[in-house]
Amino acid sequence: MIDGATATGAVEALAVALGLAYVVLAAMRRRWCWPAGGASAVLYAWLSWQVHLPMQSLLQLYYVAMAVHGWRRWSVPSTATPGFWPVSHHAIAIVACLLGAVPLAWLLGSQFSSAWPWIDGATTLLSLVATWLTARMRIESWLYWIAIDGTLAWLYAAQGLKPTAWLFAVYLVVCVNGFVSWMKQYRSLASSR
Repeated sequence: MIDGATATGAVEALAVALGLAYVVLAAMRRRWCWPAGGASAVLYAWLSWQVHLPMQSLLQLYYVAMAVHGWRRWSVPSTATPGFWPVSHHAIAIVACLLGAVPLAWLLGSQFSSAWPWIDGATTLLSLVATWLTARMRIESWLYWIAIDGTLAWLYAAQGLKPTAWLFAVYLVVCVNGFVSWMKQYRSLASSR
């Protein structure tokens, strides 16, 4: 019989492997990133709930839906090229996420047993924007992910999910590569027009 810690460790290991496959394939602009990311998200929804990070758990369910959207969007060649989002949109999105994190943190702290309510809420809201930007192949999505993944690496380590913390540290490296790769493709397409 497998005990709870062993089962959780196996689930986390599989979630890490699928999550790593997602980010590497996304950086390479391969549409197969979306099924890998969706499967990883299902596993992380359960794991996040187990370690009292309810917003991270809900966020993972959003990732499952975005995996379907990303798969479909990246299937259309004309939409599968990197581009930018206006700076004013970023300013509005970031301010809205940070302001939205205040009541969300209060709710998480008072009604749930969230271990880190403000960080859980803020990273969740910013991740919603970053995921949407990734599905739309906006180059700046990688900058969001660098900030979010650095924070989440620390958060998961604080909650005892060490392999997941290492995954998020690896994500930082892959995100830098993804940003550089997408910028190169964008510049190449822009110079050929």
